[in-house]
Amino acid sequence: MLSVLTADARERLLNFWNGGAAERPCILLTGYGCPAEPPPADTYWLHPDEMVQTIITRQRQNDYYGEAAPNYYVDYGANAAALLLGGHAEWDSTETIWVSPGHSSVADVERAAIDAGGAWRKRMEKALSLALGASKGMALASPWCAGAAADTTAALIGTEKLLYALYDNPCGVKRALTHINDLWIAEYLRLAALFKSAGAEMSAWHGIWCPTHTTAIQEDFSYMISGEMFNTFCLPLISDIVDAVDYSFYHLDGVQALKHLKSILSLGKLRVVQWQPGAGHEAALQWVDVIREIRAAGKGCQMYVRPEEVEPLVKEVGSDALMFITGCAAEDAPRWADKWKLL
Repeated sequence: MLSVLTADARERLLNFWNGGAAERPCILLTGYGCPAEPPPADTYWLHPDEMVQTIITRQRQNDYYGEAAPNYYVDYGANAAALLLGGHAEWDSTETIWVSPGHSSVADVERAAIDAGGAWRKRMEKALSLALGASKGMALASPWCAGAAADTTAALIGTEKLLYALYDNPCGVKRALTHINDLWIAEYLRLAALFKSAGAEMSAWHGIWCPTHTTAIQEDFSYMISGEMFNTFCLPLISDIVDAVDYSFYHLDGVQALKHLKSILSLGKLRVVQWQPGAGHEAALQWVDVIREIRAAGKGCQMYVRPEEVEPLVKEVGSDALMFITGCAAEDAPRWADKWKLL
């Protein structure tokens, strides 16, 4: 197993972030080993030492090729920020944690604050400290997913309430979203400084290396609103996040979110768009025009693909500013790595 990225891999990744020409796309290939049995779900979510040991064990069972590397991601779900702001945690396995509402209105969200002494804050900070300590020289590390303003607000009061409030109380929604976004940026910059002081290499749930700090910006709530509403309520706040993140990366998820692509591409400082088509639409070759549109706007494009899709895609769209994340069984990975000259 590769313990750290090579200098060549880092050079390729930096070139990708910068939108440079390339003789081959960046390829993050993982050969998956047999996963160890996790602890009971209650133990996993409530005891940071058990969570982090499980994460490390899982990562060490895999093999990494090309631009892939182990990533100790402290994963408290897509709405982890809501746990710090009064949301209630729910789970039924170690794979996913949800947040149910802890507030009743956007006015409550406008006054929400991170509880520095709260139980979830203590758990998440302890888990991150353990992951940072274990990652040095061995892996990337990633903090919890901060979540953008609308996603976090929807988690805190419920999606239906936020949708109604967009019509019934648009000014209140704007105030609440702006408040959450300000908290988001302050928390993110705090985490980036923490990684720097710890001498750790900061990634996000995507597991992509960068020289300083990155995160996966996502606003999945946008799937349910019009382009006009997205541009009014979400895009200005996303722009502020992009400005705060050195290596900015936007997670565009689902075919109904494609209506926002042109708006996302208008963000001058955004470096990369991840196109995630969603269930039932995974076949990558049907999205060649989307990849071309992203790259024509001067952004890098990243997709999750099957190994057999890599070469047909490269034939269609080339290699410049392109990244594929893929995986297979550990015993099959060397064959693909050899084919793509990743060894």
